[in-house]
Amino acid sequence: MMEENRNLLQTINFFAGFFEDQINYIEKSCFIEHPMSIIYKEYLYVGIIDALSKTVYPKSRNRKRFVDFIDNIALWKYSNKYSLPHLKQVLDLTENTSFNPLFNYVQKKWSIGTLG
Repeated sequence: MMEENRNLLQTINFFAGFFEDQINYIEKSCFIEHPMSIIYKEYLYVGIIDALSKTVYPKSRNRKRFVDFIDNIALWKYSNKYSLPHLKQVLDLTENTSFNPLFNYVQKKWSIGTLG
């Protein structure tokens, strides 16, 4: 039984070490002074989160699996917040006038470029 526990611990350490190595590699990567380099790194980080989410929710579809992982495993305090650009896109599609005050607020904030 003790040998089995040792093997399990080694497997867990190998798994965690692999993802730690990937994160360290991304942090140290340089994308030749390209203005989009920060976005490239973000895509790579999202790929890591997606890979980890597959291990926790293997039967879920991509979006649900990713969101569930962030909500339930990562415990990120801002996970249920909306970005102003996304909120604007949703409000642009609605014809419900009860959202007009929110639409006007978002329109004002977005048009002057202040996000706070």
